Amino acid sequence: MFTIRSHWLLFIFCLGAVNLLAAPILILDANAFDGNPFQQIDFEEASGQNNLGGVQSFVSSHGATFSLSAGDFTTSSSTATNSSLNGGFDGGAVSGVGHLRGSPITVAIDFSIPVDAVGLFMGGVVSDNGSFQVTLTDNSLLSFSLSDLTTTAGLLPKVDNSDQSANAINGFIGVDANDGLLIKRMLYTHTGDTHSIDDIFFGTANSVVAATANTNIGSFERTAFGPQFFQESLTPGSSSTPLPLEGNGVVPEPSSYVLFGLAIMSFLSWQKKN
Repeated sequence: MFTIRSHWLLFIFCLGAVNLLAAPILILDANAFDGNPFQQIDFEEASGQNNLGGVQSFVSSHGATFSLSAGDFTTSSSTATNSSLNGGFDGGAVSGVGHLRGSPITVAIDFSIPVDAVGLFMGGVVSDNGSFQVTLTDNSLLSFSLSDLTTTAGLLPKVDNSDQSANAINGFIGVDANDGLLIKRMLYTHTGDTHSIDDIFFGTANSVVAATANTNIGSFERTAFGPQFFQESLTPGSSSTPLPLEGNGVVPEPSSYVLFGLAIMSFLSWQKKN
């Protein structure tokens, strides 16, 4: 027979279990952020984010620090004189013309205020050495191999050097904490291939699960595929693909409802008996 104490213990357990059982979701569509509060590093001159100081100032105002160990800020794809041939070599921009370009590229963001989700666009990546990593608040690490994502798992298309600008951008990669342990650090690193990254989003996402992905670190639920293998942007102030719009947030992710519902049922059952 349940006592008052046992009902409250069950109630507290169910609330805590929401965080324990919610598994991170692999984001393959930037629009998982749509309608939610988030921040965007767009690397554009117009926003003051096409230099290290500008980006650091921006993220600092949102409780984070940004470091760039390797890679260059640029406003053009610069490995060929004909812009229609740039894509395969170095990717390019997604929004506007500003982006990070290089070989290698190493970018880290540390969140003093942990976030629910973070992700970015990659361009010009073939399949060489690199990873997209997030560290959760319990210091556990999720490190997704870029070679695995573009080759073994096949979640992102490869962009070969011979591919033209119309196929410059691989696609989007990110992680949604899914109402579980939040993200306190993101690290992106890639060597051996001149490529690009653009439009880093961080904040809150509401990812809808479409399938399960088998990755180098195990199986993860994933979103549907967003735009992939698409045109780089060559025009300031425009984007080559639809980007998420910030909002006040949408309904909680499904994992929140199940155990919270059990907690409410336990509490109501106790009230009825007392």
